[in-house]
Amino acid sequence: MRTISRHIDGLTVEQTRERNRLHAAQGSGATPRCVIEDLKRSLVALKRRIVRLRREAMALVQADDAMRQRFELLTSMPGIAQISALQLLGELSPLSEEMSVRQWVAHTGSIRHTRSRAARSIGHRGSAAPATVICAGRSTCLPWWPCSATST
Repeated sequence: MRTISRHIDGLTVEQTRERNRLHAAQGSGATPRCVIEDLKRSLVALKRRIVRLRREAMALVQADDAMRQRFELLTSMPGIAQISALQLLGELSPLSEEMSVRQWVAHTGSIRHTRSRAARSIGHRGSAAPATVICAGRSTCLPWWPCSATST
């Protein structure tokens, strides 16, 4: 589920890039028509791939009772629809309920910075992933700067 979710995210980023290229190409009078048509075809293909992968992700959700229940709970919340719920499930479903919050954050690798005073530093100068730092109380968070909240 996580792999599908992250692949969809990558395709969505690529789709945004292609839209921006198309917009720039259409705004330029010097762009050949064949380039504009190719960008349009590329956008259609990306959309099809994203739709197909979302369908596959939904099939995975429907095949697993626990995931289906979590999906239904997520989509029952205001502001969380199918696409957001699939993304959340992709990141959170492989995590064990026995893990601490610190382990959840370290495992997902999706949170880079927060300014919350309640957060604790996860990484430190010598860590394997020095960019994964959650800084407590700093206005800026620098991965190479020793954080006073580091508990290691």
